[in-house]
Amino acid sequence: MNGRSREIVIAAGSWLIADWNFCNWLSRFVFVVTVFVIAAMTTRSSLAAPVEYVIHLSVDGLRTGPDEDGQVFLQTLIDSGMAPNFARFQTEGAWTNNARTDFSNTYTLPNHTSMITGRPVDQPTAQANTVHHGFTENFVIEPEDTLHNKGNTNLDYVVSTFDVAHDAGLSTALYASKSKFVIYDQSYNAVNGAAHDNGRDKIDSYVNITANGMASN
Repeated sequence: MNGRSREIVIAAGSWLIADWNFCNWLSRFVFVVTVFVIAAMTTRSSLAAPVEYVIHLSVDGLRTGPDEDGQVFLQTLIDSGMAPNFARFQTEGAWTNNARTDFSNTYTLPNHTSMITGRPVDQPTAQANTVHHGFTENFVIEPEDTLHNKGNTNLDYVVSTFDVAHDAGLSTALYASKSKFVIYDQSYNAVNGAAHDNGRDKIDSYVNITANGMASN
């Protein structure tokens, strides 16, 4: 391909395995494990071996730290041979059981929002009031709700990884298994997404599979 590689980036978020620098959000975005996936594809020059896929998954509530009995749920599954693919991640990739997106708020939606925005849930001490995303709802999502109108009122718009990929000309998708994840589709659709030459709708394909059926756009 004339020295250029096709790169497909698949990202997402939950439970933790990300770290950030508050003054340079989105500067560190690490592999995690979830129920939703953001996919993007581009062509770029590369001196290293071609990269086809970067997969960012999130398994909501998959505990990596010790419980009240000192047991680590995920590590117990790995050690017992019940999670062979996670065992491969651990032995063949970069791995830590001690990382977190926002340890102060591990509820599903606020924490996932930290993952796709690189922002903490609440305003950190001695940081500007425009650093955090401020979205704390975890249960009821109304049709008019977005991260922009239900989060930090000091922010007009909360940029996400969907924006970064879409505005760079990449294709994106989000696959979820909880109906409340519709907040992300509503926040980055053709109406509420930020204006750009590539369009407002930052999520090209949205699929949400729940016990009540499947929703998509």
